[in-house]
Amino acid sequence: MQLLGFCTVSPLFYFYFSHSGAAEAPATPALPAAGARAIAPALAIAVIAPTVAMFAAAAPQQRQAVIAFWQGLPIWYALGHALLSRALRAEPRRERVYVSRVYSLLTLVAAAAHVRLLRHVLAADRPWSAVVAVFWPARDVRSVADASLLLLAGDWAIGLLATMAWVVGQVWREMDAGFGRKLAVLPATVLASVLLGPGVVLAECWRWREGRLRERMAGKKRA
Repeated sequence: MQLLGFCTVSPLFYFYFSHSGAAEAPATPALPAAGARAIAPALAIAVIAPTVAMFAAAAPQQRQAVIAFWQGLPIWYALGHALLSRALRAEPRRERVYVSRVYSLLTLVAAAAHVRLLRHVLAADRPWSAVVAVFWPARDVRSVADASLLLLAGDWAIGLLATMAWVVGQVWREMDAGFGRKLAVLPATVLASVLLGPGVVLAECWRWREGRLRERMAGKKRA
């Protein structure tokens, strides 16, 4: 199902993306106000709600139906964003407020998911073993489920490492500080990812990075 969903959704989403003008390089860091306001509700409806529904589904048949719908989320988001951009009224001067809402939404959702994970880990008799089992499950593969768990564990580990590497690289490049303070970014990123969650760190890094880019662009315009 994963392969079928990916092979079906990806070409359709790429077609929409390349023909909607979204792939064109912007001349300014500011987004169209209507499009900026539509991002958060489109994410909530097309991405966050189906993801929560996967965990809330009680019966396996219901879960499979939700998963099938969830695999089309790039298309649902693109269509939802296009419709909401036309339906919602937006003020151009509040564009940054609309964008900030997106980062706040992602931060809250990532924090909630991390709290749920921490509760699961801390409720275990051996918390550290529960963490290790997520990223390093038993290698004794006896069923398709065991093999799938191994693949997911590798996916999670690579995703976590990629997230921290991207955050460290972006902060390192954007910081106006000496080598010592930049070097401290690595342990700070790891600690924040453990305590707050890598999703929170990633969302807030994007918020900070965008602010820096906007300030740099505004400085160039004034010059």
